[in-house]
Amino acid sequence: MGSSVLHGIKLMGILALLLCSSISLGATVGLLVEDNNLQVKQFQLQLSKLRPSDQFQLFTLQKLPKKNPSKEIKTWIAMGAKSLAVLLGRIDNTNTAQPAKILGLFVRPEAISKLTKLYPDSNFSLLDNTPPIARQLALIKVISAQLKTIAVLHSKQHPFDAVATAAVAQKMGLTLITSELSDPLNWERESLRALKDADVILGMNDTAIYNATTIRSILMRLYRASRPLIGPDKGYVRAGAVASTYSGVTETIKAVAELLDANKVWPNIIPNPHFNVVINAQVARSLNINVTDPELLSLKVREALSE
Repeated sequence: MGSSVLHGIKLMGILALLLCSSISLGATVGLLVEDNNLQVKQFQLQLSKLRPSDQFQLFTLQKLPKKNPSKEIKTWIAMGAKSLAVLLGRIDNTNTAQPAKILGLFVRPEAISKLTKLYPDSNFSLLDNTPPIARQLALIKVISAQLKTIAVLHSKQHPFDAVATAAVAQKMGLTLITSELSDPLNWERESLRALKDADVILGMNDTAIYNATTIRSILMRLYRASRPLIGPDKGYVRAGAVASTYSGVTETIKAVAELLDANKVWPNIIPNPHFNVVINAQVARSLNINVTDPELLSLKVREALSE
């Protein structure tokens, strides 16, 4: 047998070993859902495409074992607050050298305090799709050069760092004014003054102010005053806000794939770095705001954040 043939065999053996080792790098990830519907299947399929070396084992709440489900699974993804609560109640993460990593998806960040109280000894993380204030401010900056003074209405129930937010706004060349709004359906004098002095209203993730009961009244008041509302999320844009950034299912899948690739401890709250922009073009035109393509706006927002 010639030396060239032997050399080829050795190379094939090395390649085979490398292939085997790369396959072994993959992990089994538990995916817990309430129901195995079409959306879940599409989520699993798209995530598998981004993480082909990993195996995603799907569990529904009915099929999840009552205690210590699948000890060989060291990474869990729970879709929804109910799935996360059930998982925390069945996985024992105490007194273990290598506790399971648990990531909650599509769970509002305020749920973390309730879950922490219910399961004080459990370690878990949440992927937060809530638009950060800095990103929303950057959207205001790039959407129109005429929007310089921004009003933020907040409630007592919503923690809001006005000083830090004002500093971020000032860095972007914007001015921030704030007003506490006790009753979104009956505005006080201070809030009416803030509305008059502002060019635009930045909607916060504050359910005491922005909710299904109040949003119509708020939008009508802002529209009569010719003041656009930015945010607080995609749903309000459909209702009549001008624009918002948002992280949807596609952006969630991208973020999860990156987290699975990172061999490090996850923080409790993980802001989703991936986002898009949504626009209500009809409302924007009625308020004399010339909006551009959402994809172009997304790019400009990223550029503004990196400045």
